[in-house]
Amino acid sequence: MMNHEQYRRAVLANPLGTDPELEAHRAGCEDCRAFTDGVLAFEHRLARALKVSMPISARILPFGTRSTARPTKGARWLALAASVAIAFVAGAGIWLTPRSSLAADVVAHMAEEPTLGRARRLYRTGSLTRCSSVPTFRSILRRLP
Repeated sequence: MMNHEQYRRAVLANPLGTDPELEAHRAGCEDCRAFTDGVLAFEHRLARALKVSMPISARILPFGTRSTARPTKGARWLALAASVAIAFVAGAGIWLTPRSSLAADVVAHMAEEPTLGRARRLYRTGSLTRCSSVPTFRSILRRLP
């Protein structure tokens, strides 16, 4: 046999349910019968409240109604052409945008190095000759101020 709490939980979950165990408890318990009557009355009032018809003139939400006028074929083709043109322009803009290469970035970085500027001056004056090996280059760099 079920107790009052289990009965109320089951009725609140499904007020219109027809479980034989619920029917047996309802028949033997006056409190649970009154509780069920109150829940069913609430369900009935709720159903009536949800069935309120809305007059056609009371259009509250502008997107709630659908226009019966369909766009013409010309307007559809124009929209398609505009979409393709926008996609082409955006793609061309991205594709043709000049990008800096790694080599350009390295050259720009080297131009800003102060030690390299000194090495250029030494090379122009003849104090620095072209290096044929890495150890020779390192020894020349050690002599730089």
